[in-house]
Amino acid sequence: MLPLILIILLAVILSRKAYAATVDSGTYGKNITWTLDSNGTMTTSGTGERGDLGEEERDHWWNIKNSIKTVVIKEGITSIDVSAFSNCTNLSSITIPKNVTSIDIQAFEQCSSLGGFWVDEANPQYSSDQYGVLFSKDKTKLLKAPQTLTGSYTVPDGVTTLGALTDSDSSNPAFNDCTKLTSVTLPDSVNVIDIAAFAGCSSLTKVNIPNGVKKIDYITFMNCTSLTSITIPDSVTDISNYVFSGCNNLTQITLGKGIQTIYANAFWGCDKLWHVLYTGTENEWNNINSDPQGYGDYEGNESLLSATRHYNCTGNEILDLTNKKCSICLANCNHNWDSGKVTKVFKKCYSLTPKECRKGRNRS
Repeated sequence: MLPLILIILLAVILSRKAYAATVDSGTYGKNITWTLDSNGTMTTSGTGERGDLGEEERDHWWNIKNSIKTVVIKEGITSIDVSAFSNCTNLSSITIPKNVTSIDIQAFEQCSSLGGFWVDEANPQYSSDQYGVLFSKDKTKLLKAPQTLTGSYTVPDGVTTLGALTDSDSSNPAFNDCTKLTSVTLPDSVNVIDIAAFAGCSSLTKVNIPNGVKKIDYITFMNCTSLTSITIPDSVTDISNYVFSGCNNLTQITLGKGIQTIYANAFWGCDKLWHVLYTGTENEWNNINSDPQGYGDYEGNESLLSATRHYNCTGNEILDLTNKKCSICLANCNHNWDSGKVTKVFKKCYSLTPKECRKGRNRS
């Protein structure tokens, strides 16, 4: 048996662990209060919507936000408003009760440690999956992924929209700043990819865009620094401003012939963009509106002009490099997957620089 003094000591330690004292408290407007305990759990209670914070309340909140690790929202709360938990960098978990029917798009901005959104199954507006990704109740809209989402993620069939918390709100960045996310598989049902959907996903190397998406919205892939290639299907008509800005390792892009407009700075900073594969003809390329805002032809998209453009492509040329109508010489030709066919098309491929590679296209 354990000595009596040791048993007493263990009991004291366990009781201290179980008990978490309140260390701070405050209000959100008139009807909602919050308490923060010594374990970092913030409990929010009251009724109705969280009111606007006064200046003193904002200052108080800013001073304690990094102490918040877990959030408990009582069932009287009906909304999580703008910037409610933004910049709470140590917040790891939040449970959304059944009565919350409104969540603002910036409520969890820069919550870099958030491991997931966990929604009460009785909530009529929202739902979540086993990874803590937040959806609309019917799972047709993927609203927000936690920034800690890691590795590969497959969006469920039936999802039509990435982002947009409500029909009137069209600026929710679904996977924004998921820096550990390496690949995303989108189902064919997706037809809307909202603003900044993948912005800041610095480890993202692979994502497919379904043939049904019509627009690549503002800053969708901004600063996806690990992205080296991507295919834009024929269904897309517009590529908005700064879509691929900061993608400094993007070397190859396939553009569908449905594109009508490329906005300024869509490819700003894509200095390694060596090959543009276009599924249309050269005449169709020349009809693309490259200056819709009057900034100057190809403003910020000079990399599209300096890259080698290949016309009449199918979108599969990375696997069929002997197609002389759309041949590509890769900078690294240490390959065995095509039995050396690339070097048969480019006799000195192994020694070519990317610049020399461009000059060598279609050489037999």
